[in-house]
Amino acid sequence: MQYNFDEIVNRRGTTCVKWDKSMMDFGESTIPMWVADMDFPAPIEVQEAIKKRSEQSIFGYTYIKDEVYDVVVSSLKENHGWDIKKEWIVFLPGVVDGIATSLNVFTEKTDSVVIQPPVYPRFYSVANAMGRNLLLNNLKLTDEGYKMDLQNLQSTVETEKPKLMILCNPHNPIGRVWTKEELKALGEICVKNTVIIISDEIHSDIVYKGFKHIPVASICKEFEQNSITLMAPSKTFNVAGLGQAFAIIPNKDLRNTFTTGREGYSWGNIFGITSFEVCYKYGERYKEELLEYLEVNIKFVEKYLKEQLPNIKMHKPEGTYLLWLDMRKLGMNKTQLDDFIREKVKVRFNDGYSFGKVGEGFMRMNIGCPRTYIKEALDRLKNAVNNLKIK
Repeated sequence: MQYNFDEIVNRRGTTCVKWDKSMMDFGESTIPMWVADMDFPAPIEVQEAIKKRSEQSIFGYTYIKDEVYDVVVSSLKENHGWDIKKEWIVFLPGVVDGIATSLNVFTEKTDSVVIQPPVYPRFYSVANAMGRNLLLNNLKLTDEGYKMDLQNLQSTVETEKPKLMILCNPHNPIGRVWTKEELKALGEICVKNTVIIISDEIHSDIVYKGFKHIPVASICKEFEQNSITLMAPSKTFNVAGLGQAFAIIPNKDLRNTFTTGREGYSWGNIFGITSFEVCYKYGERYKEELLEYLEVNIKFVEKYLKEQLPNIKMHKPEGTYLLWLDMRKLGMNKTQLDDFIREKVKVRFNDGYSFGKVGEGFMRMNIGCPRTYIKEALDRLKNAVNNLKIK
């Protein structure tokens, strides 16, 4: 392998949210396995491109050249079988920026928006900050894993008349990669009821063997014209701090409304767009090796929990580097579980209730890190749980 994902890179003292904020909030000895960036260096080509650009030493205004649009078109065709046109692409500094823009231009205060908890907390915070009414179509937890509640979704949109639905695919935090059948059913409900789909597909390139990411807008013309798809290289290539993403908006009217609403706002920056092009042009080997490493990490956690911590269940992800851990059998309420993880385990996970009330009793674990971190975190968890039993 070209990349050594076992290498330990010290991120302390770099104003790193994942590490430095954990040290400040939880203490120096805490292992951070929360916020969704990885502890792996970006691809070598990205590092070299940024160094080369920095050597020019002038960082004035820049524009996005045609080749950058071309790499997006090629990547979507090669990786997802989706033929798009250059003019559909709108560059952004981040996916959440695209969600906020969509809420701002396509809805008004008190308009309703559908989300599917447990789901990424920024879906809540952005909508709430704008005074939008959130409709919660909770995912159903079955013996086979999480499913969309399509019956409730249909009933909700028919009675509450929402303007937008924010879809998460692959779904953070549960790791589902929605099937074509599921997306088709969702898309038909939204089209029939004139609900615009805002599809957060930031994790679309981190999908494991046996599963396939399908952009909802790629399924048919009707969905294409009713969707805004948001993507970025940030999760796959670990370049979130460089601030570069994009929207794909095939519908000309939606695109004009979206871009007009962004007048005066940034599309990104010199280093973001430099890394963006290189990620999609030269990052395939990095992505392949990363996926192999992450799959072994998942198997490692799965085996460890089964053998050492049978009361904690992992929902095996189909995509993302995030694990959804069911800790309800530990018998704690959300405050007790938070205190236990913070004070006894000394590992920082994302608390499940931040993803919605249905996430109480769960924790989200980031396994985008060297396996030694995972082993140490699980050993701490096992020792703390065993001490509970002793008491």
